[in-house]
Amino acid sequence: ISLTELQKNNLLKHLPVKQEQLVIIPNAVDTQKINPQKKSDLLRQQFSKNNNDTLIGLVGRLDKGKGQSILLEAGHILKQKGIQQFKIILVGEETRHEPGALALLKKYVEQNQMMEQVIFTGFRSDIAEINASLDVIVMASDAETFGRVVIEGMAAGVPVVATGAG
Repeated sequence: ISLTELQKNNLLKHLPVKQEQLVIIPNAVDTQKINPQKKSDLLRQQFSKNNNDTLIGLVGRLDKGKGQSILLEAGHILKQKGIQQFKIILVGEETRHEPGALALLKKYVEQNQMMEQVIFTGFRSDIAEINASLDVIVMASDAETFGRVVIEGMAAGVPVVATGAG
């Protein structure tokens, strides 16, 4: 079973299997659990006291490959251009047994005086509510088999900005 055509082609290239042995079954999202009705004004207020702030979120473990640093760089560019009415919400914890990503991200935030714009939430179990409450969801990974964050954002009715990974 493969998630995508690209993954299927890679499996055919690297494994001793025949094309007829592989079938593509894409990931799906339970729209009863993830949908626009999960939007929470209370959650938005927790992230920002200012109703005019644009909430930009990246949900995923804190890891170099997930692209949180790219999103922070984009936020820094916005700030340099005088745009300050945004919050970057980084949801997730570090990859187990690979510490250091959180410290590097926090160092970047401090060095670029973005403490007012960036929120590190750590692990959260209310992802459906977070997704629906954001204004933009970002998937900035450099490699993904299937960017589940993208389809979850779409199911939540939120615009998604994503790299061409996966």
